[in-house]
Amino acid sequence: QLRSVQEEMDSLEEEKESEVLEAQEELRAAQEEVMLLQQAAEEAAAERENDIASLQEELCRLRAEISRLENTGQEYELEIVTLRAEIEMK
Repeated sequence: QLRSVQEEMDSLEEEKESEVLEAQEELRAAQEEVMLLQQAAEEAAAERENDIASLQEELCRLRAEISRLENTGQEYELEIVTLRAEIEMK
């Protein structure tokens, strides 16, 4: 009977060790997945920041272009007014 109990205890010990190893493997896999997700999140954040910087740069460039075009338009309007005044004087 003692031998039977000892065998049962050994079997339970093996089962426990197997479950511990399985749990450790699941934990390792979960930790690896967390690490991969963190890397993906960091990459996505960096890409988003790059996109924002590019858009801000493009916006700045377009504002400068609009300003230049507005100035050119004002110059043409002044030239038109000047030419009209010269024509009226003639």
